[in-house]
Amino acid sequence: MEPEEWSQRGDMELVIATLVGNLEAFGELARRFRPAVSAVVAGIVDSREAVEDVVQDTFLLAFKALPRLRDANRFAPWLCAIARN
Repeated sequence: MEPEEWSQRGDMELVIATLVGNLEAFGELARRFRPAVSAVVAGIVDSREAVEDVVQDTFLLAFKALPRLRDANRFAPWLCAIARN
C-alpha cells in the first residue's frame, strides 16, 4: 500500500494493520498523532530536547503495548495517557 493510501485510513484500521505486522501503518499513526503527543508532553516537560525524547519513548511504548489495547477506536486517548504517564 502506498503511503498516501495510509493517510486515507481510519485510526482503527491502522491499529489493526499494525497488529498484523504492517509497520507502515504504525508510521502513519505516529505521523498523525505526533503533534498531539508533543503538546501533551510539552505541558509536562520543559526542555525541547526532553520533549522529543519523551515523544519517542511514548511511541515505542505504545508500539510494544499495542496488543493490549482493548478498543482500537480509543487509540488516541490511550496514546495520550501513555504520554502523560
